[in-house]
Amino acid sequence: AISQRALSLHLDDFLQTYGISAQDKQLQSSTINFDVALHEMLPALIQGGQVEMRGAQPWDLETTSRQLAQEGVTFSRLATAYWQQWLRNPPSPASLAALRQITVGGEGLPGDALRQWRAGPLQHIRLDNLYGPTETTVACMYRQTCAADTEQAIVSIGQAYPSRSVYVMDAEGNEAPDGGLGELCIAGDTLARGYLGRAALTAEKFIPDP
Repeated sequence: AISQRALSLHLDDFLQTYGISAQDKQLQSSTINFDVALHEMLPALIQGGQVEMRGAQPWDLETTSRQLAQEGVTFSRLATAYWQQWLRNPPSPASLAALRQITVGGEGLPGDALRQWRAGPLQHIRLDNLYGPTETTVACMYRQTCAADTEQAIVSIGQAYPSRSVYVMDAEGNEAPDGGLGELCIAGDTLARGYLGRAALTAEKFIPDP
C-alpha cells in the first residue's frame, strides 16, 4: 500500500531533480495501471505543463518517433528494452528539437547500448537510468549517464533521490564497506506501508532502518 504522502514526496524528488516546469510536455508511454504512469503524467500536470497520452494500445517504434516529434515532447520515459530497439533507427535531431530528457528503466542498461546512444545523433539528450521496486514508490535511484558508463557491462543505478537513503547490507545486517557485496536496502518516507493483507511478508521485507 503506497500512501499519498509517499507519492507526493516522490513527485517532489522528480520535480527537483529534473526541473520540470509549465513549459514541459511529458510522454505517457506505459499502461495506465502501472505505477510508472504516475511519474509520466503528474510532474508536468502539477507544474501546469502537458502530457501526451498514449491511449489504450502500445505504440510501435515509428509511432513513438512520430508522436515525440509532432507533439513537441520534452521529457520521455521509455522501458530499457524498448529504448534499445528505438535507438537502432532513431529519428533526426531536428525532428526532436524539443526533447531534452529521456529516462529508461525496468531492467539493466547495457553499457554497449549506451555506447551506441552516445555515438548516435541524439547523444545531446540527457539520458538517465532509473531503478526502483514498486515498494519504494515508482523509482528510488537514478544515474545521469556519461561517457565512462559505456565501459561498464551494466550501467550503474547511481544515487538515491533526495528523500531516500540506500544501504548495502551484508549477511549479518551490517553496512558493507565500499566495494563490498550485500543486499541493497532502501529507506525513507516514500516506502510503502506494507503488503495489503500479507502481514507476515510485510514483517519479513520491511525492517527497521539501521
